[in-house]
Amino acid sequence: MKFTSLGLSDDLLEASKQVLQNSKEYEDFFKASLKKFGVSSPADFKSDEEKKKFFDYIEKNYKGEKSEEAEVKEKAKPAKKFIKLGDNAEKKNLTTEKLNPKKQEQIIDLYNKLMDVKHGGSEFKKIKDQIAKLQKEDISESSRAYFKQIDDLTAKHGEEQAFMYKSPKLNNMVSDLKKVIASEVKAGFKDSKKIGDKIIKHLQKMEVMVYADNVVMTNNMHKKFENDWTGDTMFREDMAAVIIKHDDILAHAIFGV
Repeated sequence: MKFTSLGLSDDLLEASKQVLQNSKEYEDFFKASLKKFGVSSPADFKSDEEKKKFFDYIEKNYKGEKSEEAEVKEKAKPAKKFIKLGDNAEKKNLTTEKLNPKKQEQIIDLYNKLMDVKHGGSEFKKIKDQIAKLQKEDISESSRAYFKQIDDLTAKHGEEQAFMYKSPKLNNMVSDLKKVIASEVKAGFKDSKKIGDKIIKHLQKMEVMVYADNVVMTNNMHKKFENDWTGDTMFREDMAAVIIKHDDILAHAIFGV
């Protein structure tokens, strides 16, 4: 595509050149848009108004190379549920011990109620206060570390602002997950490789937000994770055990434990 005599400003011309040089995807979209508008070049437009409509269309509809942060902010809504653990979760000790079991159950119930009330309203604030009170009671040392992480993430990213979370123990987590996957494949469950690889990919690019004094997946991230959280129940529980073992933030964001 040439950029001579198109009737464009020098700034727009240079910007268009730069984008096309760096993005084959953009060039394909640009050509398809020209075809949609019934021209082969912006120079074919009969008026500046038509040309402006074309470039407005390009700006509005091109979804190419945006930064991760920009993409995340567009769909920043908290997931209102967690990935369900299997029936054998308790036997396999897949739950954390941040609080005693009774208080932990109370907090989970309150979080479920919190998702259903109007954000910022009096009922929302009341439930948040109840959660905070329970969290302060009988809190363990591991819990203190967990909530310190929450405070740090809140200070860095703010509340209800989606961001990409990278676990400090991601490499070890992935290594252990690959061992679980290899064991499954060796046992004859070949589909486990494909499933496990998808889960690892999600963990490497985990979209979360701080919400109601905890970290949860975004709604979009939950849909992706839930869609790929398939396969044999025991295999899923083994993967969950690895995630929970290595990272408390992900343990809650994904499984609510």
